[in-house]
Parts: sequence; structure tokens; C-alpha cells
Amino acid sequence: MNGIRKTTKPHEDYEVLIPILYLDVKDSEFKIGDIAVKKMGENSLEEYGLKKEKNIFNENLFGNIVNKTVAIIPEKGNNPKLICERARRKADFVIRVLQVSLSFRHDVNLLFKQDETIFYRKKNTPSSVWINWQRGYRPIELEIDERLKNKINKFLGSIQEILDEQRLFPRFRECFVRALTWIGRSIEEEDPDIKIIDLSTALETILTTINDRWKGEALASRMLLLYDIVDKPFVYPAEVLRIYKMRSEIVHGSELRITSRDEYLTMLNVAIDALIYSIEVIRLKGLKSHNKFIDTLESHDKIEQILDWLKEQDDKGLTKILKYMEENLLKYISVTEKKLI
Repeated sequence: MNGIRKTTKPHEDYEVLIPILYLDVKDSEFKIGDIAVKKMGENSLEEYGLKKEKNIFNENLFGNIVNKTVAIIPEKGNNPKLICERARRKADFVIRVLQVSLSFRHDVNLLFKQDETIFYRKKNTPSSVWINWQRGYRPIELEIDERLKNKINKFLGSIQEILDEQRLFPRFRECFVRALTWIGRSIEEEDPDIKIIDLSTALETILTTINDRWKGEALASRMLLLYDIVDKPFVYPAEVLRIYKMRSEIVHGSELRITSRDEYLTMLNVAIDALIYSIEVIRLKGLKSHNKFIDTLESHDKIEQILDWLKEQDDKGLTKILKYMEENLLKYISVTEKKLI
């Protein structure tokens, strides 16, 4: 206007350092996408730009994080507040990844979290370190031994499609990012009812679509198909459906305090199975969209055998799953089999 142009500050490369409390990775270093999780000693912190002396509030910030686990997060931008907000969201996702990787069929202390104080600087410019602070809480540190290190690395290898932003289309990748985040939230919750809601949401994100009328039956049947495609031992599908139905009772207000720790652990393992095995199928089949993924499950070449197995069982829960599959998967079954059903 009137020959005056509004100029925008160019984006610069930043590096955000976020301490992760109650987690000791010891000598391990994990690469989670472009984020590094490791310990930083005195030399590394000084190279980053932190000073050993106390700050104006008489706090020894250097001493508080030396040899402690941190996430080092690259960011671009020109607004420090937004840069730190984005980095904190990424750190939250990294924590979810680590929690889920360690929780699979194991019960360990996983209540690690971001520190209240984080540090950021222009990349490779030690003189430019600033501090960002937000309020938080405190539980018990988890030490990463060799066994847990291997467990994390194995999990990271199984979810590379989530960690590498270039491997999947953004909307497809985002559904798995959301699912993993919901699983991580369930781990932090204390109330088993809320844990089941979070895990059910994670499963819905991976295995259901907006067009599914009977989400519980759709979810349980696709979980059964998924286990069969990857040839893994499956969790009894009627149990998956039963626990999922509890979620509906809680959400719609008819029941409270109806779930137990055992049901939470069952659903936790199912949700992690769904995450890992879905990515395995996507990788093997070269799938590009969620719809193609669902179609791949429902066109599994062993559907007829699965239907036969369901018919042989005397279980009301399985009967519901059988009915759903007969009514919704007929388009994938041979003409001969259609006549028999």
C-alpha cells in the first residue's frame, strides 16, 4: 500500500535442547526422525553455549542438566515462542515413542516427561542460547540398560514410516502419529477407564473409517485379519470387542470404574500390535492411503478360512464379528462362497 512493502524476517535454523526427566539413557543415543535423544556432558553443554555459572535467579541450570538425558530438536523459524512450542510438541511425541516402545508386554516405570526449562539457540551459534520455561510435575527416573536399549531400537526400526516424514503421505502418516500419541497418553493416565478410552481411540484411528456404522465389530474383525496377514498369534477378537464396548459405556455416561488393569494391559498390547503390524503391511504392500490399507485387510485371501473358524466357535462375541464380516466383506469373497453363506 502506498509503495510500502511489509517485510518478514527470514526463517533461521534453530536447535532446541529439551531435558527429559526420570529417564537415564546412559551411553545410548537414539535417532527418532531428525531428533537425537542422548546424554550431554560438560563439554557438549559448553559447546552448545550453556555456562557453568548460576543465572540471575541463583539457579545452576548447567548443573541441573549435565549428564542428563535430553532431546535435541532442530527447528526453523523467526519467532522464538513458536519455535519452542513446536519443539515441545515434538518432544512430547518423542516421549510417546519411547513410552510405547518400552511398554509392549512389560510393566516398567514410564512416567518420564519434559523438564519445565528448555534451551534454544540459533544453530551453531553458542553465544545465542536463550531459555524457555513452563510449569510441570516430578515421578522416578528410569535407567536404560542394554536390554531396554535394544527394545527401543527394535521398536524404532518397526515404525520408521512414522518417523520419516517422506515415507508416507502426510495425512496417512498423521493417523499413525495420532494413534501412537493416544497410546502414550494411556500410559500416563492413572484411571483404567480413561486408559481404555485412549487405547480405543488409538485403535479407531488405525482400523476404522468415518463410514463404519459398527465401529467395534469393524475394529475387531480388521484386527483379526491384520494378525492373520502378518501371521502372528492373535488376541481373542471377542475380548477386543468386549473391552471396546466398555469404552462406549464409559463415554456415553452409563458406567464408571468398570475396567481393570488386566483389561488395560490387554488393550495396550492390542493397540501396539495394531500400530506395528499395520506399518509392516503398509511397507510390504507399498500402500499410499488409509483406504487402500483398509481394503488390503478386507480383501485378505484367507477370509473364507477365517469365516469358517468363526462359525465353528460357540461365542456370542464372535457371532457379532462373524455377522459383521458376512454383511460387509461379501464383495471380497468368491461367488461360490457367497452362495454358501
